Parts: sequence; C-alpha cells; structure tokens
Amino acid sequence: AYDYKSAKKFVTSDTSLWNQIVSHMVKVCKRHGALELNTPLMIPKSRIASQSGLATFMDEMGDLVALPYDLTVPFARYVARNQITLLKRYSIARIFRRNVHGGPPKEFVECDF
Repeated sequence: AYDYKSAKKFVTSDTSLWNQIVSHMVKVCKRHGALELNTPLMIPKSRIASQSGLATFMDEMGDLVALPYDLTVPFARYVARNQITLLKRYSIARIFRRNVHGGPPKEFVECDF
C-alpha cells in the first residue's frame, strides 16, 4: 500500500492503522445494510470512460482497455449488464491515474458506498 500524497511505502505500524481504518469503514457500511461488491479491474475504453488521466492499455486482442479511474463507471456497467434495480453495496478498491511522467500508473485506494 502507498500513501497517496508521498508515494512512500507504509511501514508496519502504518499498515496496522490502515487495516483498522478499513475494518471500521466496512463495519459502518455493513451496519447500513450494504454488501461488498467488487467489479472487474479492466474495463473497455469508451467515450463514457475517457477521462484525461485514464491509464489505458492494449490487450492481446488489440482492444483498448482501461484501469478504473474511479469505482463509479465499473459499477454502473455491472448494474446495467446484470439489470440490477436495487442494491446497497460498498467497495474498497484500488483506482489508477495515468502517470504524466511515464512509468506505471499512480495507484490510489477509494471507498464507494
């Protein structure tokens, strides 16, 4: 895990704190009746998912795919494909931004409820 401001690796004590924070967030979400639902990591690149900071790649078939910029678009795709009309869910997952200086994309953690 990385600190979103400094990109320094967490030390052991920070990891313990991180786990406590995530555990508390999960308890709050479950208290409100939410289920954990994680969506696929890669999504097809489209006009809807075309933010400027999107980390895009070409898969082995030659299609453009993207790592999630946030957790909203992958969840919206999941809901539409599965014809879900009512769902209370939470997701704590990694999201990615294109690295403007080259190299691997920047990685963050986001909680969606």
